[in-house]
Parts: sequence; C-alpha cells; structure tokens
Amino acid sequence: MIWEGNYVLKRIKPRSEWRPMAFLLAFLIGVAGLVVGSPAAQATEVDAIDPGSIRITRVDEESSKLYLWTAIRIDANWRIPDGTGKAGDTFKLGLPGELDGTVGSFELKGKDGDPLTYGTCEVARGEVTCTLNANVEGKNNVGGSLWVRAQVVKRTDADKLTFVLRNGVKAEVPLPGGQKGIGYNPTLPTVTFKSGWFPGDDQTAIHWRIVVPGSKVADRSRMTITDTYRVEGTKLTLAEGSPNIYWIPNTPECWNETYAPSCLHKIDNSTTPSLTLTHDEGKNVVKAVIDNKGQNFQSDRIFIFDMRVKTEGTIAPGAQYTNKATVDAEQRTATAVKNVSGGGTGSGDTVGHLAVKKTVVGGQVSGDTTYPVAWSYQYKGQTRSGELAVKADGTLETLNNVPNGTVVTLTEKVPAGGDIDYGDPVFSGQGVKDGVPDANSAQVTVEGLKTVEVSLTNHVNPKLAPVEVTPGVCKPGSSEPSEPTVKVGETDGITYSAPKLTTSGDKVTVEVTATPASGKEIDDQHLPEGWKANGDGTYTFTTTITQPNCVKTVTPVIPTVGAQVCPVDSTTPVPPSVTGVEDTDEIDYSEPQVTSSNGQVTVVVTATAKPGYRIDTDKLPEGWKVVNGVVTYTKTITQLACDLPVAPTIDPGVCKPGSTTPSQPTVKVAETPGVTYGKPEIKVADGKVNVTVTATAQDGHEFGGPMPEGWKRIDAKTAVFTGELKAPVCDVPAAPTPSPSVTPTPTVTPAKPVPVKPGLPKTGS
Repeated sequence: MIWEGNYVLKRIKPRSEWRPMAFLLAFLIGVAGLVVGSPAAQATEVDAIDPGSIRITRVDEESSKLYLWTAIRIDANWRIPDGTGKAGDTFKLGLPGELDGTVGSFELKGKDGDPLTYGTCEVARGEVTCTLNANVEGKNNVGGSLWVRAQVVKRTDADKLTFVLRNGVKAEVPLPGGQKGIGYNPTLPTVTFKSGWFPGDDQTAIHWRIVVPGSKVADRSRMTITDTYRVEGTKLTLAEGSPNIYWIPNTPECWNETYAPSCLHKIDNSTTPSLTLTHDEGKNVVKAVIDNKGQNFQSDRIFIFDMRVKTEGTIAPGAQYTNKATVDAEQRTATAVKNVSGGGTGSGDTVGHLAVKKTVVGGQVSGDTTYPVAWSYQYKGQTRSGELAVKADGTLETLNNVPNGTVVTLTEKVPAGGDIDYGDPVFSGQGVKDGVPDANSAQVTVEGLKTVEVSLTNHVNPKLAPVEVTPGVCKPGSSEPSEPTVKVGETDGITYSAPKLTTSGDKVTVEVTATPASGKEIDDQHLPEGWKANGDGTYTFTTTITQPNCVKTVTPVIPTVGAQVCPVDSTTPVPPSVTGVEDTDEIDYSEPQVTSSNGQVTVVVTATAKPGYRIDTDKLPEGWKVVNGVVTYTKTITQLACDLPVAPTIDPGVCKPGSTTPSQPTVKVAETPGVTYGKPEIKVADGKVNVTVTATAQDGHEFGGPMPEGWKRIDAKTAVFTGELKAPVCDVPAAPTPSPSVTPTPTVTPAKPVPVKPGLPKTGS
C-alpha cells in the first residue's frame, strides 16, 4: 500500500516570494502478514528517520544556491521495524536553527484507491512530528519517504545543517551543491512590484506589500500609492496600525533584513519624506502621498508600503484574494492563494470560486461595456449578496471564497447607460442551471478548491451606425467648395449604400441606405439621428447641409530684415532695414515696428487681407502666426554692439647702470570685451620706437563712434593703432682720476652716473 499527503506552506516572512505548490508525502507500507495488535499497547516515540537519507534542495528552480529567506524542500526516508506499529506512535524530525518549518498539518492517505488514512503529520517551525494511527498495526515493511517545506531564517558560515532525531541523535546534512554557508541574496529589486501572503501569526489576515526602488522615482520628489483591497464576496477591514510606509537602504543586508533597526526608516507626517495617508473605508481604498519636500527621491533607497487586512473569520483553504495598486500612473496587481494544508478527505472547510465572462452575439458592442450581474447565496442562515461588473471583452470577473456546496443565484441587469435591446440572457457552464428562478437568472453550485466558469451570452440585433456629414472646404485659390465628406460606420450584419448627393444652390442633401443581412433585423429601438424605417426592413439616412462660400486664400510674404551697422560717429547701432512688405492687391502690410530691449531687436509686421481674400492661417510662412486674431510677423535678433578699441601700454625700455644700450621696448595690449587684439609689431630705428597693433571686432560687435587717439578705423570690423616713442639715450659713465705718485695718496671720489633721459612718445593719426 502507498499513502500520500499534501502540504502547502504559509508565508512566514514578508519578503519571500513563494509560489503556490501542492506537496506530496508518499508513504510505502507493505503488508506481509496480519498480526493482532494489543489494545493495551502504549504509544511511544520510534526511531524511524534514516539520517543518511535527509536532503535539502530549493523549492523553486531559480537557482541551486540557498540564501536567507529561500524556500527549501527537506526530503527524508523513514521506516519502523516489522510488526511494531501502534496507534499513537510518533517519529520526529527536528529542524536546524537556520530553518523554520511552515506551520500546518496533513493526513497520511492511502494511494492507488486505498480509502484508509494512516496518521497525521504536524509541522511546527522547529520540528516535524508524524503520529501513526491504528491502520499501521500488525503490518510489516512499514516505511516510505516524506518531504516538507521550510524557509531559511538565519545566516550561517557552515556547509552543513544539523537535524535532531530521536534520543538526541544528530544528522549533519550538507547544503546543496557543496555550498559553503548561507548569506544574503545579492539580487536587489530593480522594478516596482506587488506581492501578498498569509502571515503565519494570524489566520484571518492577508499581508500586501508594494516595493518601489528609488531608481524608479528618482525623477520626481512626490509619489502617490493607491491600494484597492476590495474583494467581491468578502468583507475585509484594515488591520489596526496598518498601513506602514518606510524606506530602507538599497543594500543586500537591508533588503534581506528589512525590519532591522539600522535599516528601517519609518515615514510619517513628521519625517522627510513626509506621509499623507487617507482611507476610504466604503470603497476599501488606501491612499498614501509621499512628499520628499522638493528634492527628487534618492536612487539608493527602497520604498516599501506594507498593509495588512483582516477577514471576518479564519481563511479557508482554497481562498484567494486579489489586490490592485498604482504607484503614480503605474499599476500593479497581485493575488494571494491559500492552498490546502493536507491531502485528506476534507479536514476543515474549503471554499471555491465562481467566474463569469460575457459574450455578445449579433451586435457590435464596445469591449469596455459593463454588464452588472447580481449574485446571492445563503450561508449559515444569512444572505450574502453583491454585484459583479462583467465586461463585454470576455474578461473573467470572479466571485471569490464561496463555501463548498453553496448554490449561487446569478441575475443579469441592464447595462448602465446601455442603448441595446437584449434578449433573455443565456448562462452556461458545468453544473449551471439556466433560467432559474427566472428568465434572466441561473443557479450554480460551487465546489471547494475549484473555480466554476460561467459563460453569459446575449443575442442582439445589429444597431445602425451614425452617419457623419462634413461640409466641403475651400481650397487655396478655389472659388468653389469641395464635396461634403460622408463617413458611415461599420456594423456586422448591415450593408450601407454609397452616399447619394443632391445639390441645390449652396444646399446639399445626403442619403444613405442600410440593408440587413439575410436572417437579421436592424434594431429599431435605438435609431441614430437621421435614420428612418422604409417599411421593408431597410432604413434610410437623410440630412441636408450648407456648403461654405469660398473666397480666394492668399499667403503673406516673409519680410527681409537687413543687417545692423555701427556708424562712425556713434556707438549706437543703426536699426535694421525691413523691406519686401509693400502693399499688394491682396494684402495690406503695416509699417514695420522695430524695438530693442535687453540686447534684443524685435521686428513686427502685421498683414490684413483685402476684401475678397482670406489669409490662409493654416499654412502661414515661417515667422508668421495669428496673435490676438491678427496675422503677425515677428523676428527677434541679437542687437549689434558698437565698441571702441583701447590703446596699448608701451614701455620704450630703460638704461641699466653700466650699459650704453637701453633694454628692449615692451607693449601690453588692452583687454576689451568684444574686441580681439593682434600681436604688437615693434620696430626700433634712429632712436625711435614704433608700435603697430591691429584690433578685430568679434561676432556681434563692430567698431562705431569716433576712434580714440592713435587708432584708425579700417572698416566696421578692423582698426589699427600706431604709436611712436623716443628710445632712451644711455650716457657713458665718467672714468676716475688716476692717483698721483706722491705720498700720501689722496682719496678719489668716483663720478656720479648721468641720469637717463627717455624720449617722449609720438603717436600716429
């Protein structure tokens, strides 16, 4: 005989991302004979686990490596001696301190059609305890294999984990793949995501989390998180003290140890960033506005929104809850599913779900059209009711968490704002009873742990499309308008004729005929404007429009704006000339207005069409646009700067003591904004120093006004300076008088050097 059980872990840490999964516990019990059990036998703990069979692997296939908070699977083989099994006997598997088992229980059920159960296993955080029942008594070859799910909750440097068996026996089990130690997962979140789970400390709660990496909001200083926790068919309330919004540093340590005091930074109305929190209890909506006080959010942070909601009672296996949230304009959705804890024949209540989708036949309906479907059922003497908003695009709308065996009544209502006549709805699907208790309703029985899918079909007559008629337009240069434009929508099951146009003066009558396809009728209850029945099943649209009176369209020219110049007698530039805007037979142009302000020169010209003409404002040339109803040309240029050069500083040289030749003359040019000075040209001849410097006006600058002394204006962009100085004359020092050859020798006083007399500068014109 073979037994199997199912076991699904509940999330016990908020950051883990475990996927729902059915767990199998397989037990192989061979029956070799029959031994009568003793009623007085005392239950004991037995030594059943094979230490060498214990193995650790990851639950998912994302990686073979284990990290803190990784979901893992523990496999082991067990066996008890032949004929020793007694009801109440237990065997245990003590879990390492680095692991937490997922709390739950399951029955040991027979396989291959065996209807018996053979015991129950209870999984606690630190230990797995299996208790056998009377069905194992008197049997040989009792044994098999088991596996349970757990989670890494503590880091370690070891390469093995220690399991504890009966009598304190320890089994050292290596980490998968020869891994050395368990540390933080280095992978950090890079996208905004939402997740949900069932916390192990409260069987009536669902925990929702939104994670926003700082890098996703680093371009803004304010974000709004809106969370809608409403679930149709279930009453949910916000848990006390919820939600909690905080940020952590974007590091592996803090991402794995979110609640560590050194990592968690709570956000409230007194912090920066600050928090403004609102709760619409009627709509089950929580809104959090996080404001970083004008500074963009830091990219090295992770922002977390944690919220816990509670149900009216214990959440049954099979229950599922969907939560929608938006971070600014970015939407995220998550679904939390409470999986069954055991594989027995129904230990505890289960719930199922009912999903309705809409199909419309025979008519064209917008996919976002909403069809209200009322639901109701009786549970423990009370009526539960509500409404599903089913859309025409075929999207499933789900009524969640309906108790096992409950009969649900569905009734379709008229769509809000609907303009289509529908026949009686048809509900279909496995176990669906259509037309009960009335033509607009159906009943369906919900089975625990399953979702019943119901199709709702409506047959409608095709509806006539509206006809859009637009008068013709006057094209440039044309005195007659174009023909009117007629647009007719498309409708499945209806053929529309080509428009018939009848002209009388400036009036045009438009006719369109609609003919239904064979076997169909056109909806005569909601006729668009202009349609009338012909009595033979066809319909005709008629309307009369007035054509426009055309005038000739003209286009203004682009004025020619001349260059600015700097006059020789002033540093104020001459305004630019404006030409090419002489009046024509079609257009009158205004006198150009030239103004200057803040270094800018603006030219403005207006154009007015003469009688019988119209300026085509849709195709105005560059620079022209309509300003306060007036066709206006505007051009702004940078005002020309009129500058004057500055004379250089000339040093003709000096006479040094003992030298008969003066030092070389030097020239230092000035620094003037908008002017570039060339390298000075220095010539010394005939006791004179001649200097020449060329100045060039930079872009946007010209030389204007009377030139300073020494400067000559060559043209608007060039000026030359010439200057002449006398070179200094250095005198020869006087020789000392020789001493006479008499005694005593007199003291000779040396002659003083003759002072240097520099020449005066002479400048050119």
